[in-house]
Amino acid sequence: METANATDTSHLNAQSFAGSRASISGQSSHAKAMTRGLALLLLVLACSASAIAQPDASQNRLRVLRDIIVENGETAGDVQCLMCSVHVHGHVTGDIVTLGGAIFIEGKVDGDVIAVGGRIESNSNSRISGEAVALGGYITLQPNSSIGGDAKSLPYLLIPGQYRPPFLGSLTLAIVNMFFVALGYLVVRDKRAETASLAIERQPGSVFFTGFVCVALFYGLDWLTRYLGSAEIFAVILLLVLLAAVAATGATGLGAWVARLAFPQTRGIWACIGGVLALSLLELVPLLGVLVFALGLIVSIGASVVTRFGSREVSEPVHAMN
Repeated sequence: METANATDTSHLNAQSFAGSRASISGQSSHAKAMTRGLALLLLVLACSASAIAQPDASQNRLRVLRDIIVENGETAGDVQCLMCSVHVHGHVTGDIVTLGGAIFIEGKVDGDVIAVGGRIESNSNSRISGEAVALGGYITLQPNSSIGGDAKSLPYLLIPGQYRPPFLGSLTLAIVNMFFVALGYLVVRDKRAETASLAIERQPGSVFFTGFVCVALFYGLDWLTRYLGSAEIFAVILLLVLLAAVAATGATGLGAWVARLAFPQTRGIWACIGGVLALSLLELVPLLGVLVFALGLIVSIGASVVTRFGSREVSEPVHAMN
């Protein structure tokens, strides 16, 4: 989690860089992982929880949907919370990571504090010895509080389903979703968008299964990029562009399908945008937003692949006649 070291080592000479290459690669992979979507964030959190190597592992704390409270006089190691918040009144000797929750510090933290989809509040007389990073939230410092490392706040990176989403992040999410759907519509046009929409309606099982397999394949390829050395960054960017292109074209069909249910009088590009905007609003709902985002991504990719970017019509399933 000491991502700041990756920036500092870029100024070393070639010999020292070669000697620390493995360390930099690990830190770089962690930084990129936080930008690859919610599913990968869940995977990173789960893997880090299973790979904790503290001298006294009994002090580590991991919870899901239940807040973690380190009381006065208590000491904890690494603290990780999934869709919940962390309150520190005592002493944390390791790092704190939350996904979809906030972090409140009134005591002392020796490591880094990272809130993915939440905010960080450092109250009076509190101290964070490492870095403080808030993705999808703000960092608030009260008088006499201190942060030893860098403090980085990115409120426009909203995580679907997080608690108390900031307005800037909510607006950015809606704009990004509408932009990609509009871009996809300009590529596939009305006929292909309607074809993808009909595929979702007629064969939802096939669309979902295909999308799920494609997402699993993407993360498998993403995992293999770590073995490409200097070409890793280029390969990751290429994979992300490919995923975005496939998802955007399929999302036109998803938007049209939602619009047909919610706004039956809307047609064309406005139907696609309106449907996706409705889904974007659902992504702001705590907890539910995670499910909406995951299903939307899987269905969009599946619809795009099953219809070959809208060029192949999907017939209605044939029911046996009695």
